[in-house]
Amino acid sequence: MNIAEWSIKHSVITWVMTAVVAVAGIVAFQGLPRLEDPEFTIKEAMIYTPYPGASASEVAEEVSNVIEKAVQELGPLDYVESRSSRDLSVVHVYIKRTTDASRLPQIWDELRRKVNDNQRKLPPGAGPSLVNDDFGDTYGVYLALTSDGYSYRELYEVAKFLQRELLKVQDVKRIILYGQQPEAIYVEMRRDKMAQLGISPHQIYSALSAKNVVAAAGNLTIGGERIPPQPDRRIHQREGVRRPAHPRGWGRLRPPGLSAGRGRYRT
Repeated sequence: MNIAEWSIKHSVITWVMTAVVAVAGIVAFQGLPRLEDPEFTIKEAMIYTPYPGASASEVAEEVSNVIEKAVQELGPLDYVESRSSRDLSVVHVYIKRTTDASRLPQIWDELRRKVNDNQRKLPPGAGPSLVNDDFGDTYGVYLALTSDGYSYRELYEVAKFLQRELLKVQDVKRIILYGQQPEAIYVEMRRDKMAQLGISPHQIYSALSAKNVVAAAGNLTIGGERIPPQPDRRIHQREGVRRPAHPRGWGRLRPPGLSAGRGRYRT
């Protein structure tokens, strides 16, 4: 049969089919993803379980087997692989390729519940298990903040503000900050003064630890009202480190030269 001749003789059918194909092509084109960095769904998760001091065979028998049995209860599971080394168990979980990507968050939640429910079956000293299901995320845009005359703290506050605002943009899933400089207070001790006063470093550590805690103080009943007192034992600034409660019961008087708190950034 001559297709050209048939098309001319049945022109109405030909025009209808042409219109249908054109409309279908336009609809399909409108539905194509236009992302510069399209999202690739990786249907895989990794479960890390530490077991300090255990050999590879002990990790495989006492940890990896327990995690694998818990994972095998997942319905859309394809297969499981594990790698047991000294001190660490790594279990790879693969989901069936036919699984809809929209179901993955629910599947990962179920995976975490099953792993957490089986933590009690792990030997003492093993765990807790960490489920990582987002290692396949890719970041398409990198932004760098520089400054002239601003401190690391001020830069970090600006970065957090930008993170909060950019998360409101459509199609932005996650923003991670890198390079922030954590603040720290370094305590320098005068060994000669400590020896004269008979104070050990452990006593200073204990005094600082007791200072920076949150403790319940109960309630006070005054005229039918219950008022909860709020003792402030936290360290808010460097002066709180300079004058903690002394381990020998000398109140807040710090002997000169015993210790000094200096605020710096950790490197």
